[in-house]
Formats: sequence, C-alpha cells, structure tokens
Amino acid sequence: MTYRHLIEALPAPNFFGYTPLSFQEEQIGYIDQQYISLLDEFPKIFQFVLGNRIGMFSQEFVEMSVSSRSHALADVSQFLNDSGVIYNWRDELFSIYADAERTEELFRIERGVLPIFGFQAHGVHLNGYTMINGEPYIWIAQRSKQRKVAPLKYDQMVAGGLPSDLSLMDNVCKEADEEARIPEQLVRQAVAVGNIQYITSTETSFGLRNDVLHCYDLELPNDFEPYNQDGEVEEFICLHVNDICKLLKQENVFKANTAWVMLHFLLRHNWLDVEEDERIYLMKKLSIN
Repeated sequence: MTYRHLIEALPAPNFFGYTPLSFQEEQIGYIDQQYISLLDEFPKIFQFVLGNRIGMFSQEFVEMSVSSRSHALADVSQFLNDSGVIYNWRDELFSIYADAERTEELFRIERGVLPIFGFQAHGVHLNGYTMINGEPYIWIAQRSKQRKVAPLKYDQMVAGGLPSDLSLMDNVCKEADEEARIPEQLVRQAVAVGNIQYITSTETSFGLRNDVLHCYDLELPNDFEPYNQDGEVEEFICLHVNDICKLLKQENVFKANTAWVMLHFLLRHNWLDVEEDERIYLMKKLSIN
C-alpha cells in the first residue's frame, strides 16, 4: 500500500511496562513503571496495588477541587523535573478531562509531564488551502531546525496544543496568528471537520503520546502569504495537491501525526491518489465515516 507507512509511523504501544491509572474507576492514563518509585513520594495522591499493576488517584485527591488537585500535581511535576526525568518542560498547563469530549475537567498539569502519565492531550491542526483555476493548492510549514521534536519536517500550516485557558477556536486563532499571521476574521471561517485519536510512544521513547487532534479546514484567498511570528517555522510552501501526495509517499518527510491529519484532509476531499482497497483501509484507521 502506498501510504501504509504513514499509519505505521504511529504504532500502538506495547503496554507491557505501563500501569493503568484511574480516577474514580475511570482509566485516564498509563504510567511508565520506571517512574512509579518517584511517584511513591506522593502517597496522598497516588496509590499502586497488585505489584504496581494497577494505579489510582487516592480518595483524598479525588475529593479535592479542580484547583486543589492542580496545585497538588504542580508539586509532583516540579519534583519530576528536578529529578531529571522530564524531556521537554513547556511551562504550559494542559487540562485533563474525564473523556475525549472534554465534558468534565479533572485537573490541570504541566504539558511536559503528560507522557509520563499517558494523559490525553488535545491539539488543533488547521489545513490551509487555496483553489487556483479549480485546482487545489495546499499550504504546509517546514518546522524550524530549532524544534526539539521533528525539526525540519513538514507540518500543517498551523498546529498547536490546547492550553487550559483557551477554547478550541480561540486556540486556532492564537496559533494562526503566531505561526502564520492569518487575520482572526479569516481564521474564524475555518470549518471543524472532526478529530483524530491515537496512543503511541513518544518520539524520544519517553512515555506515551495520547492525543486528540481537532482538525479544521480553511480556504484561503489566492493572494494570501503566511508569515511566521514565533520562530517555529523555517518556511511555508504552497504546493499542488499532486505534489503533496508525492511528498506523503516518501519516508520521514512529514511529522508523523501531521501526516495523519493530511491524509484525513485529502481523503475527505477525495484528493488522494489511492486505490479503493487502500482508501477503505485509511478511512478506517483515521475514523472517517
């Protein structure tokens, strides 16, 4: 299959060596067992039973307010960082919810700590495109060579994690301004087109990535030129859809989760050059109805 390598670039992890972590009997994470000895320093927050095969938040922690839970986990996060086990401290809080629909916030925690716990993180990805003489051209960004994760690989025109204090659309607007200087009035015309979920090992084998990517499409004016303002983009490129497909066929050109979002975009618009059996396979993997 032409694009199978892109799906296989985000393999489901081997959960051997990970302990399920529950909040009121609902599993919300997976803890890498090599870090459990550090978490034993916080018995009023974490409890582990059956030889560390099952983990849960203590009843004392559960009965706290969201604010108090978050404060308690800030101490845990700082301890883990001081212990030298955090690969990429971001100084940014993410909300952890009881479900992927974000109906109940449980607490807030430092973004860089998420992989240790396998907590579900949310992000936004904006597919920017334009139509020229009836043909689709797609804007992509080359990630800065200074990025810790996937430097110089191709990415969506706009993408970013969802911090605790922003709605999905407000975050799209923030990222679109910082990364591509797209006017807010234009960004708010973006169409929400569903999400992509996966669990996989991190790029550095540091815990798990448990992500929900909220995808948006935005048709841009033909004369629009993006301009990066936060230093996270090396350059922007606008390519005909056929050239995007050629890039996707290559190994290690796109950031792995970005490639999933691009496949999702192309399949929905029927712009992917693929045989029917592979189309069915990709749509199933990407949960496209």
